[in-house]
Amino acid sequence: MSDIMMTKTATRFVVTATLLAAVSSPAFADKNKNAFPKLNCGESYVLGAHKNAVPVADKEAVAKPKSLSDSQVAEVMKNHLDEIQYCWNRLPAKLRSSDASVMLSMSVAPKGDVVDKTLVGDAPQEAKACIAGLIERWQFPAAELASDVEYPVALRAVSVRAR
Repeated sequence: MSDIMMTKTATRFVVTATLLAAVSSPAFADKNKNAFPKLNCGESYVLGAHKNAVPVADKEAVAKPKSLSDSQVAEVMKNHLDEIQYCWNRLPAKLRSSDASVMLSMSVAPKGDVVDKTLVGDAPQEAKACIAGLIERWQFPAAELASDVEYPVALRAVSVRAR
């Protein structure tokens, strides 16, 4: 342990002696003999002209056409959930006595029109027909490519009171 301590002390002594010898040498002579020379820490290095150039995007990434994003689909569906609820509420209470679900599968043209639709699920046929009629009129945002959209909808049961 003392050998290690001795080595650290000896190293500090050698470094200090080297710095003092360098400062007192004639090459570092200055008007003020007690002043240390200013070390060059990169202030005078020139790496080349600095340009404020805007980075160029990858041409392949820019040229790739895009379809509808998930957020665009979610926004349209959020705006039309009341219509789906209307179709569910139109059914007699006996048909709505248990929960149902419907998977809406739609093909959306680049202009935003729904060109094809498929409804799969355990909802009554009357509700599916009503929802299919509504989907034909929905308008999605325009996109560069056609989009295939799948969106699940849960339909909640209503309690049937005995009369």
